[in-house]
This record gives sequence, C-alpha cells and structure tokens, in this order.
Amino acid sequence: MRDESLPVAEGARQTLVEVAGYLSFRQIAALAHRALREIHLAPSPDRLDFGLVPRGSPSQEKSVTLQGPPLARHCVAQPAQPWLRVEPAADGLRVHVDTAAEGRLSGEITLKGVADEAVIHVEAVVGPAHESAPPAGPDVEAPPRPPRQRVPGQGAHDQETAIVEPPPSRPPAREPATPPPSAHTPATSPPSARRPATSPPSARRPATSPPPGRKPPTSPPPRTRTPARGQTRPLAPALAGTALALAVTAVITLVIAVQAAAVAVAERSDEGVDGNIEDNLQAHGAFTPLILSLITAALALVVGVLARRELGQRRDLYSERAAGGTRTLTSVAKGLAIPVLVLAVLMGIAYLVGSGSW
Repeated sequence: MRDESLPVAEGARQTLVEVAGYLSFRQIAALAHRALREIHLAPSPDRLDFGLVPRGSPSQEKSVTLQGPPLARHCVAQPAQPWLRVEPAADGLRVHVDTAAEGRLSGEITLKGVADEAVIHVEAVVGPAHESAPPAGPDVEAPPRPPRQRVPGQGAHDQETAIVEPPPSRPPAREPATPPPSAHTPATSPPSARRPATSPPSARRPATSPPPGRKPPTSPPPRTRTPARGQTRPLAPALAGTALALAVTAVITLVIAVQAAAVAVAERSDEGVDGNIEDNLQAHGAFTPLILSLITAALALVVGVLARRELGQRRDLYSERAAGGTRTLTSVAKGLAIPVLVLAVLMGIAYLVGSGSW
C-alpha cells in the first residue's frame, strides 16, 4: 500500500478492506484496520491566513504540504469560493488569493482523497490600494490606466479543481518559476482541470495545457486490482485447518461412543430377558458422542470442500507453500471424516434394527 505506483497501492488497499471485514479472524481484521488508518489526508497547515493585502496587488500565494504515503497524498483540491485558486506542487499544493474585490475574505478548500477528506480554511483581508502620487511638472501627464478586466473564476458557478499527485521517486530539477503578474495585467486561471468532484481521483485528467516551463502532471491509469505476489490471504488455509480440527473431533467422539456402546452391550448380555438395550445405552451416554461424531464428520467434509473451492478460484493470491499446505490439510481431514461418517451411520443402523428385539 506504500508503493509509489498508485494502481499497486490501490489494489493493496482494496484487498485490506476485504480482509478488514473478516469477522471470523478478528486479529487479522484488526491489523488490516490499523494499516488502513495510515491512508488519510494530512495537510500542513490546515489553516491559511494571508493577513492584510492591498487591493489589486499581485495574487498572493501560500504553500500547503501533504504528508503520508503516495496513495494518501493523491487527492483532488476543489475551492469553494471563486476568489481562491489552487495549483499542484511537488510536495503538496499552492493556494492563491485574488485581490480584485475589497473586504474580508473567508473560504475553504476541500481535499478529496481515495478514502478520506480534509478541509483547508483560508482567510484574508483585502484593503484599499496604495496609489502612488503622479510626477510633478506641467508637461508630464500620467498615462490613462486601462480598465480592469473581469478575472476568470469570479462567477458564482465558475470554480476550479486541481489534482494533487505525489511526485515520482526521482523528481526532475525544478525550473525557475514564472514572474507573478503585475497589478495591471489581467490574471489568468491556473492550469487546473475543470471537472466535477464526483468522479474518483484516479479518473481525472487536466483539461487545460500546462503553463510554459512546467511539465504536465501525468495522471495515473484507472484503478486495477493488482494483488502483490506473496501476500497470502488466510481464508483457504484457515478453512483447511478448521476441517482437520472437525475431523479429529469426529474421530474422538466416535471412539467414546464405541466404548460406551461396548459397555452397554456387555451389561445387556448379563441381564438376560429382563433388560433393554436402549436403557443401557442411555445410562452410559452412547447417543450423544455418536450424534456429535456424525455432525462433526459431515462438517469437516463441507469445510474441506469450501477450502478447495477458495483455493481454486483465487489461486493467484496464494504462494506455493500455502497452496500445498491447504491441499494436505483437506486431504487428511477427508481421510479421517469419511470412515468416521460411515462407521457412525452403521452404528446407528445397527441400533435401529436391534433395539426392537433386544
């Protein structure tokens, strides 16, 4: 799950989700829950305060670092207010505040990851612009100031979404950043993907071309279930072990039933015509272990079949050692359960036939 390849890490996470649902193996399920808790979004900091900034000044910028394994850092950032812009960075993301509107600004950026969500709170106060005095002299005239154009993203429904991806194992050398736009230059929207936040993060693609001087982020391929080799799920071996335990229990209970029945038959022979074999069998408790041996032997055969089916359907999830051990346990369980089942049935038939006349 800590692999740098996102499809491999997501396949491992989905497998752990299934293992965490095993109610019969609480210890293994608890380990899976503990590992899944590592995949959570941890932005640092989670609250940004830009303070007082002049109106019309260049877009203010602050950085947010995302911590954790690559799968936890892969998320989609969606600002809730139009004056917020988000750009992906090598170690997280960069947050920009548009200073076109004057007043107190307060907003949020929602981070949606694979299995977790987080919120970054952003605050800023845009104050009056500081106008410089015109130069003295009768012949010097200040050039007319161009009208301010509407900045993209100021509409109520024009919000931007950025995909934050973990960097590769050897990130390339960072190229010099482009200079920020001046106060008279209309700001442009960042190269983020305008996509709704309902689709999963792995299926998003940036919709616009990246700015010059920056390499476009590569989107991961769709999620694929890729179980790592050597990770053996414990279901089939556990079922085989259960089948063997049931078969051994059936053998023990059958031996107890045979001993009790032999003592009961000997006593019945000594009583002559006045005795009853049913009373002797009940007195020595021969019925209970006989019934238990029948039930446990049948269960051993059923559980062994389930273990073989699990091994056959998901053979690629088991190592050769685990597969061989599962076959051996189920074969031994079958070799013990079938004779016990046959002998127990014969003892029951013998009792039904002879109890009426003896």
